[in-house]
Amino acid sequence: MRKQAVLAALSAAALALIAASACSSFDGDGSEPALDAAPDVATADVDAALVDAAARDAVDGADASAYDELARGTNVSAIAVVGAALYYADRTADGGAIHHVRLDDRVASVVHTGDYAATQLAVTAETVFWIDPVKSALFKVRTDGTAEATKTFGNDTPTLLTAAGDRAMVAFFGRIARVDSSLNDRPSVTGGEAVGDLAVGGNQLLWSEPNSKRIRKVMQPDESGFEQAIGGETGIRSIAADDATLYWSRDSTVLSSPINGAPSARVIATGQASPFALTAYDGSVYWLTTDGALRTARHDDDPGVPARTIATGQPVAFARADVQAIGVTLASVIWLTSDGRVLRAPR
Repeated sequence: MRKQAVLAALSAAALALIAASACSSFDGDGSEPALDAAPDVATADVDAALVDAAARDAVDGADASAYDELARGTNVSAIAVVGAALYYADRTADGGAIHHVRLDDRVASVVHTGDYAATQLAVTAETVFWIDPVKSALFKVRTDGTAEATKTFGNDTPTLLTAAGDRAMVAFFGRIARVDSSLNDRPSVTGGEAVGDLAVGGNQLLWSEPNSKRIRKVMQPDESGFEQAIGGETGIRSIAADDATLYWSRDSTVLSSPINGAPSARVIATGQASPFALTAYDGSVYWLTTDGALRTARHDDDPGVPARTIATGQPVAFARADVQAIGVTLASVIWLTSDGRVLRAPR
């Protein structure tokens, strides 16, 4: 009954806002900023009607008792989910460790110890990769805990990491290195400027270049000739991709575009508090906001329909917008809080 009452109140609030939007626009502090249309993409029209966030959160999963705590660490820096397994890097426990948790029965184990400064983590079906900027190194171990190996990069400092198939992709300033599961070098990609975030989807490696207001892409696994996926996007914070769609966030907005074919930016969520840590799964994108919410939207959602809220009141004092803080399975979404907890809720 309570949920029905809230839904009724929500509908009334939405209708009132829609009526108001017909004769006014949002501007000024605390309101939805105007969408800056990219000069080289077609941007979908934005419905000005927004539903009050407090009412939305009352409807969508704001009860903290529904969150399932899978792990807790001292200084967890990254999580990765593959199949029925969670991996996370804890930068202080046991001198720095990579942990594994089986999602079905929560049996936990340690797959590696001794890397205090592990900052990013990527997992494929058979291999766990992580980077340590202090040691300027990429580490890997098989998911069964064997065949551990290290690749060092001299004076180059790795900043970002992703993986797909048997490849790990490591970003440095001005280039992205590729290595295989044995840490052998594969063809790298040289873009010449700072990389903001990495993603893999649709057989493409994608990366943002915020200084040039664009996202680029190159075919996997070993092509080196790249092209622009999206341009004219000021303030790109985070990107993600699934098999068909590229997602990115800027300001208070989350957008999508087909990975292949003509670029066509579509706004799928507005009114978000600096959305970051984007993660894509099967046509949906998930993100955290700086006011402590975990939300999701479909790639083809209407921006006039509020994004679905999965959790609120989350500690999100992360230093980086590209923090690897969300993982998704068929049934659940898993996320990291800045106080070192790894939580789960139905997706």
